[in-house]
Amino acid sequence: LQSNADRGYTTWIAPTAGYIEKIIISPEQSNTTTANIDLGLYVGGSQQSSDVTVAMGAAGTNKTFTFGSVNYSFTAGERLSIALDKNTNTADLYNVMVIIRLSN
Repeated sequence: LQSNADRGYTTWIAPTAGYIEKIIISPEQSNTTTANIDLGLYVGGSQQSSDVTVAMGAAGTNKTFTFGSVNYSFTAGERLSIALDKNTNTADLYNVMVIIRLSN
């Protein structure tokens, strides 16, 4: 999750080639209105493909962002960051799980 494309709060270094399989997000507070969240993968500070958007619902209801091996891939040694844009309901708390598939 990052402040912009060049400075990630969390950055992973890929140990081998792979791709972002999916990201699961759970609202952890009362989400009074439906809010879209945009997610994108950045590799070396450059966005891969386009954002994936999912409408968030009530607290405790997980939402899955599905990515794919073609447009969201990386190679060994690359710096990976995930951009998350909550758009609205920016005071709500969300729990994020990133599932990365490595091809070894």
